Formats: sequence, C-alpha cells, structure tokens
Amino acid sequence: MFVHLGSHLYGKVDQVPGLFHVATEFFCLNFLPLVPLRSYLILEGLHHHGGSDRVRIGLSGKSILMTWFRLGVGLAGIGFAIASAITVERCLRGPRLWSLAVVRLTITAGLGLLYWGSYRFTRAGPLRALKLATLAGIPPETVAPYFVDHPETDRLLEEYAHAQETLDR
Repeated sequence: MFVHLGSHLYGKVDQVPGLFHVATEFFCLNFLPLVPLRSYLILEGLHHHGGSDRVRIGLSGKSILMTWFRLGVGLAGIGFAIASAITVERCLRGPRLWSLAVVRLTITAGLGLLYWGSYRFTRAGPLRALKLATLAGIPPETVAPYFVDHPETDRLLEEYAHAQETLDR
C-alpha cells in the first residue's frame, strides 16, 4: 500500500493575475490537504521579494476554507460521476432508470461547475490587493490598473497615498 505524507500548496485565492495570489501550505496524506500549516503570498512575474517567489503571511481563512470546499466538491463530483456511469450502464442493459441517471448526471455537472467557479471567482478586491501588494513591496500603482473599472479604486489609492505620507512623517 502506497502512503504519501508531505506538504503542498492549495487554496489559490485573492488572485491578481500576473502579480500574485494567496495559497496555503497543508500537511497532506496521499495528496489530500488535511492540516493547514502556513499561508503565502505567491508572487508571479518580476515581483519577487528578495529573490523569493513567496512571502509568508498569516494563515488565510479564505484559502483554508476554499481548499476544503474544493476537496469536498471534488470528491463528491468523483463519487457522483462513478454513480452516474454505473446507472447509465445499468439503464443500457436492463431496467430503465433514466430519470435517476439524468439526476445524477445533472448533480455531477453542477459539482463540476462549482469546482470550476471556485477558481474563476476568487480574485482579490481592490483593498485586499493593495494590502497584499504592500506586504510584497509592490507599489500600488502596479496594482491599480487591474481595478480601473472598479468604483472604489481612486478613493483607495488616495487613502493609501495619505497613509504613506503619514507614515513617512
């Protein structure tokens, strides 16, 4: 029996494409994330912090919950996919339980969409992106173009500039 113990990064959230995202390192058993150890801001592109591609931050509850959500949805999706395949195979051979097959296939598709959506809709908001960029030493002007159409971007940049001026005094 093969048993793999180790740690891996999971829970990609607070994404600013091309700049960074947050992920949490988990203790894993056979690649299943069980215990969160620490969270990191993972830098992409040219914004490496002192040559490193990650900056340690406090544990991210959002990343941890998203990891466990994706694990649950993924395992349920695999289970429903297997149950759907068995039901369809039985329908083709004998009793016609097509309504059950359709329900199981629909649930499988819904779980697949939930899993896909968990990655699609985890972008950082302007304030969170500015806070994370500050931790990594990325200037706010680099982050601002990602939120040009967001109504709060100008106000947040002004507040950030004012806070920086106050700290510099």
